[in-house]
Amino acid sequence: VPSLEQAEAVLRTVQEALTNAARHGHADNLYLHMHRSADELRLDIRDDGRGAGGELRFGNGLKGMRERLQAMGGGIEAKGGEGRGVQISAWLPLAPIGGEA
Repeated sequence: VPSLEQAEAVLRTVQEALTNAARHGHADNLYLHMHRSADELRLDIRDDGRGAGGELRFGNGLKGMRERLQAMGGGIEAKGGEGRGVQISAWLPLAPIGGEA
């Protein structure tokens, strides 16, 4: 990523997803796919935990992820259902690769 601030946002997003999967979802596995295009970094994260017993609430962890990413023009979507784990899609706009305009 082009900046330390963006790298920290990515790190904290993955760190919080790991924490939530272990602490709240009791997941055995967490799957992370990162994809960078010329202008965006996308994170797709899912776990195999117990999921949310109803609608997934944006508590402190998810709220912090959203605020951190939105401050840099990105965003996050999260969903989870009973017994289906949690799926998180996050994105962050980036400067073009190689500094090209």
